[in-house]
Amino acid sequence: MSRAGVLFQNALPEPDSRAFIHGCIKFCSTWYGWILCSSIGRLEDMNMVLYIEKWAPFVKELAVIVARGRDNSILCYPVVETIHKENICHIVKAPADVPWKIRRLATDVAYKAVSSLEGAGVFAVEMFLTIDGQILLNEVAPRPHNSGHHTIESCYTSQFEQHLRAVVGLPLGDPSMKTPAAIMYNLLGEDEENVEKGRSDGGKSGLEVFCSHIPCWRGWFQFANKLIGKALRIPGASVHWYDKPEMRKQRKMGHITIVGPSMGIVEARLHSMLGEESVDDQSSVTPRVGIIMGSDSDLPVMKDAAGILNHFGVPHEVRIVSAHRTPEMMFSYAMSARERGVQIIIAGAGGMVAALTPLPVIGVPVRASSLDGLDSLLSIVQMPRGVPVATVAINNATNAGLLAVRMLGVSDPDLQARWALSLSLSLPLQISVLTFLYLTVLSPCILHCWEKKTIRMLIGIYVVCRMSQYQEDTKDDVLVKAEKLEKDGWESYLNP
Repeated sequence: MSRAGVLFQNALPEPDSRAFIHGCIKFCSTWYGWILCSSIGRLEDMNMVLYIEKWAPFVKELAVIVARGRDNSILCYPVVETIHKENICHIVKAPADVPWKIRRLATDVAYKAVSSLEGAGVFAVEMFLTIDGQILLNEVAPRPHNSGHHTIESCYTSQFEQHLRAVVGLPLGDPSMKTPAAIMYNLLGEDEENVEKGRSDGGKSGLEVFCSHIPCWRGWFQFANKLIGKALRIPGASVHWYDKPEMRKQRKMGHITIVGPSMGIVEARLHSMLGEESVDDQSSVTPRVGIIMGSDSDLPVMKDAAGILNHFGVPHEVRIVSAHRTPEMMFSYAMSARERGVQIIIAGAGGMVAALTPLPVIGVPVRASSLDGLDSLLSIVQMPRGVPVATVAINNATNAGLLAVRMLGVSDPDLQARWALSLSLSLPLQISVLTFLYLTVLSPCILHCWEKKTIRMLIGIYVVCRMSQYQEDTKDDVLVKAEKLEKDGWESYLNP
């Protein structure tokens, strides 16, 4: 015990005789308490060694799936939060909504726990998070675990594949998540003593509903069938039915995993599945970019960013959020944007928002009636260290939209393809466009046969072609200079 305490840096719950005495006094007031105390007394008469853990005042239960190969290589999956109902795991949220340092600490404890054991395969390490930020080791299960079922859909390598890899001696797979958020919901059986309680959730919100209003066992399978039917209409939901021959109270009959762009969206989809509202009523389009401004007077400038996002098919929202007139609204927007699935914020100015969210913020200095927008520009570029705001030119919301598209395109192949398409118009097409424009200008009769809208479209294609060529020319110019600098050295470069 002392060796384990040193290894895990006192992460194990400590035995406390006072807690044991308090527990006996408390439980002895009930029938089960009397049985407990009697059993303890008999064990003591047999000279059995007893170990009582004191109650851990935890605020969350965490778990980490750890894989250990036959070559003793170890990989850890992301930390998850497990939510229990009557001491049975009911919901798993991945990743856990805890600070990064807590995730790192929990991963470290799980790693050390499995390192101290023998064997190859997958281990589930369950832990308590206390109110003062400590991680207490609770249990190690040497097998694929219910807390890791989400990995089938949410991780590059599921815990089941990982277990086989580890046991047969293959290299361990990548345990990282391939989706930003996932929730695993256990379908738990009920017993015949439960009566039909309806589906009213009594005003509860979020995950408080759980599955507390499951019908009696005769109707449980009908309820499960209805729930699965709703799940199959939810984006990102996968159903796993275990096909067990009989149902018992709290027996795991299956599970449903929902993945999505943020934990807030995934929780909303779960709540929709558990509630009576139709899943089809919920909008499946989540804004990826939020465009905010302090006043509607900024809209003529900020609309250009929205136009770019429309062009590339990026879902977005436009809001008026003033840091000066409605600071509470601004605070709420910044704090909730990530959970709602927003990935980038484009803001008129944007310094205050950047201080409140981990999302990247692109600031657009807006020209006001005085100082010609210089005050807005300086307020953004002079943000203190630790509060970064990407800044574009004054009134240049177009570049803000383009920058957002490029940032999203880093992990979005479709956006990358659309961006590449806009830059890939070939030289023959440029020549064709120029030739056509030349002919139409020289031939007024032909010009009048085309609508102005068509001409504007052709001019737009020409502009895109020129922009593509301009980017290539700029690139070539930089490469020439870079090669000269590398060849001649900086002193010769500055003094030719």
